[in-house]
Amino acid sequence: KYDAKRGENGSGGFVPGGASLHSIMTPHGPDAASYDANVKNPCDEPTKFEGGLAFMFESSAMCKLSQYALNCEQRERDYA
Repeated sequence: KYDAKRGENGSGGFVPGGASLHSIMTPHGPDAASYDANVKNPCDEPTKFEGGLAFMFESSAMCKLSQYALNCEQRERDYA
């Protein structure tokens, strides 16, 4: 699972094949705790990521969410 999307209890994250969409002028990236944990990692040896593959799409367009998207059960309400 993608470490920058883990919840406080270590769960969550992108599932293999998952995706996120970011519209123009929308900040995104790892939270401060994920950043700090990875900056402290010395990276002395290469590691192989075997958690699947996720996709991040960025658009130069301003996206507008539909009422369905705002209210559907799949919406990640705690995503920041």
